Amino acid sequence: MSKFLILWEGVPGYMPADPKERAVIIGKMMEMTKKALAERQVKDWGLFPEGDAGYSVVEGTEADVLKISLQFTPYIRGKVHSVLSLKEVGEVMKSMK
Repeated sequence: MSKFLILWEGVPGYMPADPKERAVIIGKMMEMTKKALAERQVKDWGLFPEGDAGYSVVEGTEADVLKISLQFTPYIRGKVHSVLSLKEVGEVMKSMK
């Protein structure tokens, strides 16, 4: 199973200017995130202190990452990075000897 680091950020111009409307959307996204964490679809999640960006760690396939990412469109966009474990890097290093 692959591991992915998603660095996500809010997309300027998509959130409503009205604070009440914005709170409803953010509340729904928070509930989706809590559910994904509880179901272990997302392994870790965090918000950076500036408040409009953060990260998620997902284990699975590229299709799993896409499914999770699409749930937050168009309000959030992310940059997805595949991650190798220490063991995987060690195996690559051994194969190069």
